[in-house]
Amino acid sequence: MLLSSELGRVADSLNDFSKAAFLDPSSPVPHQHLSLCHLQLGNIDAACDHAERAIALDDSDGYSHYCLGQCRVSAERFHSAAKEFESALKLEPQSARFWMGLSTACKGTGELEKAELCCQNAISLQPSATSYIQLAKIQLDRENPPRAIESLETARTFDLGSARK
Repeated sequence: MLLSSELGRVADSLNDFSKAAFLDPSSPVPHQHLSLCHLQLGNIDAACDHAERAIALDDSDGYSHYCLGQCRVSAERFHSAAKEFESALKLEPQSARFWMGLSTACKGTGELEKAELCCQNAISLQPSATSYIQLAKIQLDRENPPRAIESLETARTFDLGSARK
């Protein structure tokens, strides 16, 4: 299952994770993966359905809230997305991925100062080219080109192939 997912074979992954959900209906994990697969295919409603199922099965799993947050971002429901990422962070405050999600949602709501702070939190936990590029975009939105240039220069020090993932 995970190999299909890692290889980007989304249709195979959907099939595999659907089987896993059928075989273990009490686990939120297959629904989390199904949610993200559906998002890759642009099926936002199906993605949200699986993320909500994952939360219903175990609302103490931060990754389930992250998945629903990603769905909400895709649907441009940024306030709702922010709430999901905040729920995820209450459960797992050391997740750079969750901080980046909240940063994206806050950027969407226009809360640029909070978006920048969240992005910086993510960078402090797990620096990457992607996070520095996101930070630069926020800094440009905040009309701070010198800081954006610094962030982009830092992003260049990373393997930019990883920024595409």
